[in-house]
Amino acid sequence: MSLLNVHVPHLRVPLNNVVAAGVYEHELARTVLAFKNEGRYDQHRVLGGGLARSIQLILEAHENPSMCVLVPVPSSSKNTKKRGYSPAEVLAQTAHRDLKLQGINITRVIPAVSVGRKVSQASGQKNLGAQARWARIHRSMVPATLPSMYLGFSIDLRDTPCIVCDDVVTTGASMAETGRVLAEMGARVIGYASVAAVPRRSELLPKQLENKNC
Repeated sequence: MSLLNVHVPHLRVPLNNVVAAGVYEHELARTVLAFKNEGRYDQHRVLGGGLARSIQLILEAHENPSMCVLVPVPSSSKNTKKRGYSPAEVLAQTAHRDLKLQGINITRVIPAVSVGRKVSQASGQKNLGAQARWARIHRSMVPATLPSMYLGFSIDLRDTPCIVCDDVVTTGASMAETGRVLAEMGARVIGYASVAAVPRRSELLPKQLENKNC
C-alpha cells in the first residue's frame, strides 16, 4: 500500500492547496473501505499517518502557522451511527497525535461543521459528475453544535488558520462545502488534506478504464 505518493490531485471543483497522501486504488482503496465499511477501526493508524503527511506539506507551505486547527469533513448522523464513528474525524485525531509526536504544533481537532440537511443518495455519489455532485451537496452543511456549547462555550474560528481533512477526495465537493461553512464562520482555510484521491478518468490507463466500467 503506497501512502508515499503525496501529490496535488486534479479536482473538478476548484480548490487551493489540496494534498493527498496516495491514489485511491489497489491496496490503499481496500484499506480505506475496510476502515469505513467493514469495521476495521484498527486501520486508522496507518491511514491517519498518511493524512499527517498531507497536513505537514500544507503547514510547510504556509511556514507552519501557529494555532492551526484541523476540521474534518462531517459524516451524516445516519452513517456515524451505523459505523460508530466519523471516519474523517478519527483520522484527523490520529494525524493530530502523529504530528504532535513529531513536534509539529497543531492546536486541536474541531468538528466545527456538520451535515445540516439530508443529501439524497438515490444516484450514488460516486457515479455523479462534478457539477451534479456540487449541486447536490451545496449548502447542505452548517456550523456544528458541539456538546460544550450547552455549557456556555462557543466556537470562535475568526481569522484562525484551518485545514479541512477527509479520508478520500473525489471531485472536491465535500471539501469545498466544508470550506464554505468555515469561511462564513470567519476562518482562514489554508488547505485541504486527504489520505487518498480518486484519479480522474483522464488519468486512468485504458485497462483501468475497462475495470471501472465492469
